[in-house]
Amino acid sequence: MGEYASPLNGWPVLVERSQPVGAPVEQVWSLLSGPGAMVLRPSSFAFDVAAAPRATLRVVLSAPLTSPICVAYEVREEVPGQVVSLTLPGRPPGGGEAFTLSVAPERAGSLLAIQVRAGVADHAGQAVVADYWRHALPLWLAGLRDVAEGRAPVPDGRMPAELQAACTPATLPGRPASASASATIAAPSEAVWEAVCAPESTALMSRGGWARAGVVPGTPARQVGEMQYFLSQLDNGQLGNTVVMVKELSAGRFVLFSQVGRTRLEMLHHVEPHRRATRLELTFRCPADEPHRQAVSRSMTGTVQQRVRAYKDLIENPRSPWAS
Repeated sequence: MGEYASPLNGWPVLVERSQPVGAPVEQVWSLLSGPGAMVLRPSSFAFDVAAAPRATLRVVLSAPLTSPICVAYEVREEVPGQVVSLTLPGRPPGGGEAFTLSVAPERAGSLLAIQVRAGVADHAGQAVVADYWRHALPLWLAGLRDVAEGRAPVPDGRMPAELQAACTPATLPGRPASASASATIAAPSEAVWEAVCAPESTALMSRGGWARAGVVPGTPARQVGEMQYFLSQLDNGQLGNTVVMVKELSAGRFVLFSQVGRTRLEMLHHVEPHRRATRLELTFRCPADEPHRQAVSRSMTGTVQQRVRAYKDLIENPRSPWAS
């Protein structure tokens, strides 16, 4: 394990640990090379997303401290069968957080090693991050060892209940700022409801770089507690990522999505038959204190209006530019 600071390059952190494992390299590698390795991190869950033209993305949800975090890493097999790395796309060397997981033969078994590299803004942050990984890495390695040796079950692809609970957004406090918009859509209410509930709709409405969206595996589909992820390529080559959870739902009528993490945003979608069409009303809400409530509401107005128009165009027009 090593930690260092450079006045020219911010405050990088490097933490390394290794662990003997009583299992052959091939068996350990099958665990290291898949999302199960990140699932065995303390308070974490992971799954893979195919996102051509990039390599496989590994989405990791974790709740290490006070707020849940979602990060999408690019997966690269540096040495097939031995070394895999997870890095943040579009970040310069030393920027953000990166992992290198490796396995090598040792005596009758293997030697498993994990290296964590992280770039932090200041010396205080360096100490916090280094201390966290100094304690977390031995637990992570022990979990990997126990699975590789057959003394613990292989991750089953379902998010642990305790992590789901940690990701559940709290109710917005006080009187949040809000902005609403509506549109009449020339389609049956069932079609509008399907578009509202399907995370792929948001990906189709992304006019930037490529976008991917889906339901977080192992969360309850089309029920309260369902979690959806959204990944998109930003102009700087980095990845934007968002996770939301269904907080309230009345099938066919309304669904309330709440953003997971530090950003506090709620999105209420209300669907109602209207003559031979369907009325869709969207309301965005976020925390704001009294002096700034109106300003925050105004800033959200354009976004919610654009989203309603995008839904209308996407549903009514199969050749919509939103879907191009």
